[in-house]
Amino acid sequence: MAFDTFDEGISLGGVRSKTEIRTLICYMFDKVNVPMRKDTVITALQQKGLANYFESSSCFDDLFNHNNLKFYDEEKKLYTLTDSGKLIAKQLEDTLALTEKEKALECTL
Repeated sequence: MAFDTFDEGISLGGVRSKTEIRTLICYMFDKVNVPMRKDTVITALQQKGLANYFESSSCFDDLFNHNNLKFYDEEKKLYTLTDSGKLIAKQLEDTLALTEKEKALECTL
């Protein structure tokens, strides 16, 4: 997989492609299975050095703009996966390293 993201702030073994970041975000939503705020997801990715803030934020917005994420509660800024987002999480889950998934879930929970 080609590296197409900035790597500032990313730890060794972090995610370095936009596709992987988008997949990881969908995976997090799918596994946690509760509506979450954008800042919660971005912070979780940053805490373990999995992804750069700017890349994570951009990928989150891409998922929302392509209807993979939707508002669960717009006033509280809570998001949830759409059916297409769930499909991404399921189909591409195996493309992510186990350590990436574990770190992301640990911070999110």
